[in-house]
Amino acid sequence: MAICILGSASAALAQAPDSDVEEDCDLDCIEAQLYVETEKDKQKKGVLEAAEEAGSLTSEAKADSGDSLASEPSTTSLAEVTPPGADERRLPTRLGPVRLKIGQTDDWIGFGFATQLEFDYQQQFPGAGQEKDSSETLQFRRIRLTLSSSFIDGRIRSKFQINATPSAFELIDMWLAFTRFKFATMRIGQFKIPYDRYRAQSFGVLSFADWASTTRMFGSERQIGIETLASGGVLNLEYAFGIFTGVNARASHAVGIVEVYGEVPQNPSSLGSGEIVSEFHPALAGRVAKNFGEINTDTNSDVMGSKELRHSVGVGFAWDARPNPTENLALRLSAEWLGKIRHFDINVITYLAWYEPWQGGKIRFGPLGVMGEVGYRFNLMWELAARYSITYLTPWLRSDARSYGEFQIANATDPGEALAQYGANGDQVTQAELAMATTAHIIGNSLKTVLEVAWENELWDRGLRNGLRITLQIQFLF
Repeated sequence: MAICILGSASAALAQAPDSDVEEDCDLDCIEAQLYVETEKDKQKKGVLEAAEEAGSLTSEAKADSGDSLASEPSTTSLAEVTPPGADERRLPTRLGPVRLKIGQTDDWIGFGFATQLEFDYQQQFPGAGQEKDSSETLQFRRIRLTLSSSFIDGRIRSKFQINATPSAFELIDMWLAFTRFKFATMRIGQFKIPYDRYRAQSFGVLSFADWASTTRMFGSERQIGIETLASGGVLNLEYAFGIFTGVNARASHAVGIVEVYGEVPQNPSSLGSGEIVSEFHPALAGRVAKNFGEINTDTNSDVMGSKELRHSVGVGFAWDARPNPTENLALRLSAEWLGKIRHFDINVITYLAWYEPWQGGKIRFGPLGVMGEVGYRFNLMWELAARYSITYLTPWLRSDARSYGEFQIANATDPGEALAQYGANGDQVTQAELAMATTAHIIGNSLKTVLEVAWENELWDRGLRNGLRITLQIQFLF
């Protein structure tokens, strides 16, 4: 078995970060690499000898040459960190993928890394009975490490992904997929439930620093389960259906209903302090989409810029057979449209959801939401996008949350602490956000900078409260 490390750059910017790009490597490429390294050593030796003859190289420099620690290299000289001919080389459209190719087959094991360094400034203006407040944070928003594999011409695939930020060391994905028939792939493990295309994207290809606020309420979240997915076949549709545990595996998306009832979302996937799934209330989820024209649905951005309108229409659902009233929505529906033409893109999604009252009974109509995004790709580097999203809580849901809060306060051992946690239950009516973002794609989505400015608006029974958020994010991934 021969193993060779691959690290190629794709010429297709529109591909998702984990799209397949392969390159052959044999003994010839290894010999060529050794030759280049030998020539570099000769050149370096010649420079040192010339400096010694001129008397400009001290004995200390001769002793230390080439002995700097690889783990903490010196930065006093930039000679070795400046690639030759860097000014003449065109930047690729992506970095990687980095893979170990196994033997003479197309099987591979891949390694991935992604990080986002983010500065976030938030200013909350006085209103709705609350005072002025502000905050500034500088953090690594994400640090993702991935290990993936592909065997038997891609018929058996797997992915393992963790988040290693200081604030959240957690499991993200762990799944195994098997394709037996052309239009049917089975996947089992922990991954995003198939609910809408927008959340099925990678975070790395977003036109903004993060997801719209509507995903906080409506998902799609990650759960443990099994699904069948495919594209093509009957009417050339793409579809995915699955059955899941009904337990949200993380505390990032589809946790809005928990916050409506005044509770704090838990993170079962936290490594070291998470919990083994101890309950199972079957949840069914699925989505169906129809694409018209040659459209890339892996990202909203229209890189190709065809003159013809290309669009995708999809619907999704998620139904929980026995939801925990204060943790899970009983039923969610989504309808989505994505259109692209001449480097413009438009994405519109509507969400409807039903909840089960905390004291039991028939499900009732709960939150609803709308997200609209429009963007324009000026060229391979520059992109501009605008987005509006709003989540509305119906009177029935607010009344149920208020009743739950009053019960918790009345039966608390510390009424003051309970009042602080549940006192505002049922008071919020809407949460809206209007955002604009400009992106510099230095190397596609592998190295890019996003500047986002957002106006946040919350409607409470006591009035309006507005806020301003400014986010600057640098992303690097391969």
